[in-house]
Amino acid sequence: MPCLEKKGMAENMKVAIYGAGVRGRRIVAKWGGTEREEIVGVFDREKTGDLMGVPILRYEDGPRELPVVISLAKLSLAIEVEKDLRSAGYQKIYWYRENPYEDTLEGQLDDMGTWGDAVLTQVEMHVSDACNLNCRGCTHFSPLFHQIDADVASRLEDVEKLAGKVSHILNFFLLGGEPFLNPEISAYVEGLQKILPHTRRTIVTNGLLIPKLPQEVLDSIRRTKTFISISEYEPTHEAIEEITARLEEAGIAYELRSFDSKQLFNKPVETVPSGKYPQKCISDGCVNIYNGKICRCPTLMYAFKFNETFGEHLPTEGILNLEDAPSGEELLNWLKEPVPLCVHCVENPIPWGRCEGTPAISDFAATEERQME
Repeated sequence: MPCLEKKGMAENMKVAIYGAGVRGRRIVAKWGGTEREEIVGVFDREKTGDLMGVPILRYEDGPRELPVVISLAKLSLAIEVEKDLRSAGYQKIYWYRENPYEDTLEGQLDDMGTWGDAVLTQVEMHVSDACNLNCRGCTHFSPLFHQIDADVASRLEDVEKLAGKVSHILNFFLLGGEPFLNPEISAYVEGLQKILPHTRRTIVTNGLLIPKLPQEVLDSIRRTKTFISISEYEPTHEAIEEITARLEEAGIAYELRSFDSKQLFNKPVETVPSGKYPQKCISDGCVNIYNGKICRCPTLMYAFKFNETFGEHLPTEGILNLEDAPSGEELLNWLKEPVPLCVHCVENPIPWGRCEGTPAISDFAATEERQME
């Protein structure tokens, strides 16, 4: 995360918060009484009066030398607000996102002035193609893979190539499959910290292997300030207290993608577009890099494994070699473009469950049955 001192964020610095909603209230409540920074105003387009004793102002009326902290959670809105503030003459503009590894307001802020004009919101990379849960409906087709198949040096080289094509990567996710199946996970988190020091780096996991992780792995995760995102599937839910206790003991920041949200899955594709199922994209924006390639989503990137396993022909156009991919705004726009696979992506909900025995095509592809299985 950029050091705010470079932009003049000094001791006892006065700041304003943009947004008098829930997050703005939370910022004022948590940080308004600290000695290091003083919150002197809250900018809001619609509300008036005060927020917990802090006056609500129009940003047009504020002193332009005042650092502004944007509280909006939705990044696209925050970027639009940042443009408005900069056009109005503000120079020190930050985006607020909570960081449990830091204990000051400064530690929760991301300097938007360092982002540049080509910000890639989210990137994903496998560190293990295989998984220990093998969920039906997996958009990464992980039950079809039987080995980790991830070389640290080449995959970190992919990250470096991508980082050279954009001005900033906001979030980078290490996942799979199950990332903790890879015994070299520490090399990944340490390598990512060197390549993307100002990016939030997160391991996405089902958590089941966390209680038995070697201490040195946990130490590397904490040392690099890597976050853990736990998908709380049914087996995870049963062991969640042991999992979270191990993380808390190790001083690692984590979030839970709740059990309630993980009880329902979706068969992500149909082999031939039929019009019988509503089209649904559940991976929009989940840019994926893999073995020197990049594309807009994991379902497209790993469709080759579905085709190879079941003798099918899901379209795989829309994947580029990283070396050949465009840079900057052109790359961002290309990653938003629909691909032929999009018409195969459908809504067909199923209860969460594992593939039984050898995975079948019906574990991933929608059939004509419209009812819950």
